[in-house]
Amino acid sequence: MSDPVVVWWTIDSLRQDICSVYEGEARTPVLSQLAEQGKSYNARSMATWTLPSVTSILTGEQPEKHGVETQDDRLQPGTPTLPQYFRNQGWNTLGIVANPWFSRRKGLDIGFDQFYNITEDGSLIKEVSRASVVKHLLNYRTRGGGLSLDVDNHPSEPLIVDLAREWLREAEQPTFIMVHTQGAHSPYNSPNTWNRHQDETEPLRADYLNLVEFIDAQLGRFIDTLPSNATIIVTSDHGEALGESGEWGHKNEELDFLHDVPAIIAGSTPNLTNNIDHIDIHDWLREDIIPAHGNQVRSNDLEEQLEALGYVDGRHSV
Repeated sequence: MSDPVVVWWTIDSLRQDICSVYEGEARTPVLSQLAEQGKSYNARSMATWTLPSVTSILTGEQPEKHGVETQDDRLQPGTPTLPQYFRNQGWNTLGIVANPWFSRRKGLDIGFDQFYNITEDGSLIKEVSRASVVKHLLNYRTRGGGLSLDVDNHPSEPLIVDLAREWLREAEQPTFIMVHTQGAHSPYNSPNTWNRHQDETEPLRADYLNLVEFIDAQLGRFIDTLPSNATIIVTSDHGEALGESGEWGHKNEELDFLHDVPAIIAGSTPNLTNNIDHIDIHDWLREDIIPAHGNQVRSNDLEEQLEALGYVDGRHSV
């Protein structure tokens, strides 16, 4: 059996009730298939915008506890995080994100062996291989964004999927991957070929639905790479208002439904009720999944241990 793989995949601004797996308008067959293989939950996010929400995912704490609640806040060094728990047990840990709030400058890279943020310098080339960028640009009609190196013009899913697939193929040890994509965040730019929804009276809503369907298809590209023993969690950091009471986006914290997000878990599934929050998932991984696999020996650690015992190149040197 291959080494275990655990993936936490967060899609920005994806509201629960829009997905077909939750009987919504957007066709999300990949999410539906995942739910059939595992289970779908009614989940709650800890905040209505990215920074405090993903910090809760990482720390397993409410915003008022971890202290990252405003744009000026930063996670304190030394704060225990989910990737750190995995790393302490010998897992490789990788973070791949496309959001300026989920960043090193906010201290959210704690515990990751490798951390990529394709938005931090506004360039697609810095963190993604040139081959992936060229492929992305040549297929701009089906991937969106046009002939531009400005990250904001592109749906992040194709590039992040390419990067995650490349890294996963090369992984030789137990691996924890945390992904946060631009997802369904405004502007709702999907490729021109993803245009099933057309509504002249509510064009932004139609654009949002088309984008969600595109995101679902891109997620499928990544899932096709996963080994059979992988565990994957797909959720969102918060919901999105689509014109309800004249509201758009996710700035109004008084809109309770902005906390309602999808959560689909396949592979290993927790013994939880249908109504959960992100902290419940964090605790399940930390308390059940990590201990179930025991302490994994990282390859570098093994080499150091062998050298300490007098072994060089596989032979005892004493």
